[in-house]
Amino acid sequence: ARGVVPAAEVLVSEAVPDEALIAEWLERLRGGRVELHAPQRGRKREFVALAEENAAIALQGHLLSRGNRQQLVLEELQRVLGLPAPPNRVEGYDISHTQGGEQVGSMVVWENGAMKPDDYKRFRIRTVQGADDFASLQEVLGRRFGKALEDGTVLPDLVLIDGGRGQLNVGLKTLETLGLDYLPVIALAKQQEEVYTAESLQPIVLDRTSPALQTLQRVRDEAHRFAITYHRKLRTRRTIQSVPDGIPGVGPTIRTSLLKTLGSARRVRAATVAELAATPKVTPKMAQRIYDYFHPPAAEPASDGAAAPSSPEPGSDRAGL
Repeated sequence: ARGVVPAAEVLVSEAVPDEALIAEWLERLRGGRVELHAPQRGRKREFVALAEENAAIALQGHLLSRGNRQQLVLEELQRVLGLPAPPNRVEGYDISHTQGGEQVGSMVVWENGAMKPDDYKRFRIRTVQGADDFASLQEVLGRRFGKALEDGTVLPDLVLIDGGRGQLNVGLKTLETLGLDYLPVIALAKQQEEVYTAESLQPIVLDRTSPALQTLQRVRDEAHRFAITYHRKLRTRRTIQSVPDGIPGVGPTIRTSLLKTLGSARRVRAATVAELAATPKVTPKMAQRIYDYFHPPAAEPASDGAAAPSSPEPGSDRAGL
């Protein structure tokens, strides 16, 4: 490509004819020495294998038109998964949480060869305490398919869950309880990209260049992305709400600006008036009000034997955000 400078070492899959001539040409482009090397083992051989795999994927995509590729994917999915019909609609599910907080679930849809964002759904977990992916997944699937049965809405040709054998079993049991045990369910594990099905104790291992596997990965990864995005949104909302709105003039916009500039609610509490005033949208007078809110004047010494007012309890509004 124009403007690309060759590296000092170029790895190839096998020895190339006229190696010296090619090396000379590359050296002129580089303005320095270039070595061609065909590694047979080790880390460099792994790099070459990855390049070969990527090249095969690119060639396959180039040779197939969109329509032909879609048909190929559907046929391969039906064949390798043993489905009764091509899975024109695939729904992907994932659960996201951080140490049990703000657990959420996601549903994404792949239909007729493309993702369908208009059909995506997100779920805030209601019934599960603590980090329990299985129970959270059961709730999400129960709510999604219970509502579908109630409303008579479309059902998927394939349910894809992010996970392994445990997540698959939860999915199968939940759908069976709802009388939907005829819906195909699979799970796709991340590390080895193994596909778990109800029909086999052993996972299915597809070639990494398989269009079917790439489609399942795309749906699984999109479900994960959508869940993470929703989880972060809830976490951000919770963080913003941790700055009290009882301070006159401090609304959501100011709270967001304070957190973005100072980094955390704790730093907002500990900030000086000057640091608060340096925050965008915060005036000097507002900075003083915020500072005074978190640093109320010390109580005057009690007289005539009267007890001095006690300081705010740790759980009071002013003690924490």
